[in-house]
Amino acid sequence: YWKGSGIVSHKGANDRVQCRVRYTRGGDRSFSYTANCATESGKYDLTGSVTNTSGSRYSGTVVGGSEGSRETGRVFLLQRGKYLSVSVTSRSGSARMTLFKLG
Repeated sequence: YWKGSGIVSHKGANDRVQCRVRYTRGGDRSFSYTANCATESGKYDLTGSVTNTSGSRYSGTVVGGSEGSRETGRVFLLQRGKYLSVSVTSRSGSARMTLFKLG
């Protein structure tokens, strides 16, 4: 599990976000994940997968949203020990957060 917080930018507004992410190894260099995130404006369930692109860098997809509004985006990760820097972009917004590995 990873847990952390950051900022979501959507329609010109910024919201604090907190997420808990569970990952499963999908192959030699890939992982699938599910994430539960919450902001002041709602809760979000996300799924996706990432592949190791080089060294401690990963990229992949994210699918999620709230209350029937599903959207696909791109996710980029940089791992530094027990910390994970996350950057997400989609058609309607973006997010940046730092996660900490639990356990």
